[in-house]
Amino acid sequence: MPCDSVILNSVQMPAMRPDLAALAALRMGATNIRQVGAVLAFTFEGVPCVLRAGRLDVPEGYEGIADLLKVQYARQALAVAAKQNGWQVKETKPNDFEVIKS
Repeated sequence: MPCDSVILNSVQMPAMRPDLAALAALRMGATNIRQVGAVLAFTFEGVPCVLRAGRLDVPEGYEGIADLLKVQYARQALAVAAKQNGWQVKETKPNDFEVIKS
C-alpha cells in the first residue's frame, strides 16, 4: 500500500552541522569557505559571512543571505538522508521534492 505524505522542513541555524553548512555555502556560490571547529566563514557575492554559535553574522542589509544558506542546507540534509537510506530524490518544482524509497 503506497504511503503519501507531505513533510515541511524548517532549518534552525543553531542545529546546523558545520560540514553540511559548508557544503550548502559552496552550493549557493560562496567562496573563501573556511571551517575551524564549529565556526564557518565564507564570502558570498563579496559579503563576508561567519556562522558561529547558531548565528550568521553578516553586514547590515545582507540578512537575506541566512535564508539562502538555510535553503541550500535543507537540500544538502535531504541529499545526505536519501543517500543513507537508499532513497531517490526528484525535484518536482523549485524547493519541492519527491522522495521514493528504492
